[in-house]
Amino acid sequence: SGRRPSRTSSAWWRTSPAAAANGTDVEATAGSGDPAAATYTAIVSERVRALWEPPGQGRVVVNARVLRSRFVRDVVVVRPSGNPLFDMSAVRAIQEAVKYPPFLPLMREEYVDIVFTFTGTEGRR
Repeated sequence: SGRRPSRTSSAWWRTSPAAAANGTDVEATAGSGDPAAATYTAIVSERVRALWEPPGQGRVVVNARVLRSRFVRDVVVVRPSGNPLFDMSAVRAIQEAVKYPPFLPLMREEYVDIVFTFTGTEGRR
């Protein structure tokens, strides 16, 4: 797959070559143009990626709101894969990443909205 174009209001974060070789990928985009939120999103996406165990093939997009309190809420599948187990595995990874890392010092908001795109071409196990 090719590189994603950079966007002015968000940053794209890509998986490591090892994870890509396993057929998995998690992209995360901050919902604001705040550079600190984009950096935080990269940290969060690595944490979620490490917890995700895709049960096969698919691609699902999930929105989540990470709160300053380090918890998550409003985890919503916005583009399902067509495989409920695959979708649930993505939601579970986001929920299991709680407690999230503390917000970075420059982050002034009470929450950050993150769009996660999970892609699996084969199981990791």
